[in-house]
Amino acid sequence: MKKLKFFKTAGHGNDYIVLEYIGEFEITPYFIRSLCDRNRGIGGDGIILFERGEQFFARIFNRDGSEAEISGNGLRCLAAIIHLLGEGKDHLKVKTVFGDRNIFLKEKVNDYEYLFEMEIGKPKKIEDVVIFLKEKNIWLNGIYVELANPHFVVFKENLNLEELLIFGPLVEKNSFFPNGVNLEFTKILSGNEIFSHFWERGVGHTLSSGTGSAASAIAAIERYNLSSNMTVFTEGGNYSIRVVDGKIFQIGSVNILYEGTFFLL
Repeated sequence: MKKLKFFKTAGHGNDYIVLEYIGEFEITPYFIRSLCDRNRGIGGDGIILFERGEQFFARIFNRDGSEAEISGNGLRCLAAIIHLLGEGKDHLKVKTVFGDRNIFLKEKVNDYEYLFEMEIGKPKKIEDVVIFLKEKNIWLNGIYVELANPHFVVFKENLNLEELLIFGPLVEKNSFFPNGVNLEFTKILSGNEIFSHFWERGVGHTLSSGTGSAASAIAAIERYNLSSNMTVFTEGGNYSIRVVDGKIFQIGSVNILYEGTFFLL
């Protein structure tokens, strides 16, 4: 039996298992799903695997075992663990499969709670999209935002979480999006405030989403000409977002919940 040391973290309720990878286990979808299982495993929305070196390298996995391109909350959770391990700096550059991400320490509340600003980057694509949901026989209008990962932002006057839970899996697997998509139901609150619900590809409903919040903000700026400095409210907490020359910077908090040992059978 192998023993696996882990950290459990959360960014606004979006929880991640953080593991250092030194080659002692095989990374398979089954392994990821087993650890994320909330009844028989550690439980989490996803897993962050990191390796040390001249620069920290991270891989991000969804609860269903698929690999994600990026995660705003996940990388902030990793930054918190790097600080806990005594290797943190005010400016961290973390390497991912899809490029480097800059993460800046804004406040260290204590050893287990941090506030970070992350450079999400520039959207690769922003376009109005209308998709057909044959299961409901309706058309759904929204804005497609591609960061490193894909998002479909739908603006609504009245937000209904039950509606998100119905439409989330249908939109995620819609044939219009061959690689799947994250869904955000978003409401405009004011000229610089919005609220979003999230359905994440490979995960399901989450209390918050770093890249989802960023996508919602960019879509709101694009469609409604909202302020380039805004607050995105979510079920799990709120993010501060600013857009400078098309580049998104996002401030969010991280809590380190606990560390432990998981027994691999």
